[in-house]
Amino acid sequence: MVELCIEMQGYTEAVEYAEGSKGQNLIELLSVKDLYAKGEIPDKCAKSCNS
Repeated sequence: MVELCIEMQGYTEAVEYAEGSKGQNLIELLSVKDLYAKGEIPDKCAKSCNS
């Protein structure tokens, strides 16, 4: 969809669509209960959370 907007010189619409898509992806990611299904958080992530 973004490509189509750009091809039709609808740059504002392209940006709005891309931003909306990013927001929706973030919401979906945050709603996932089993991000780390076995409860094993990688050390890199755990260290950055504790900093």
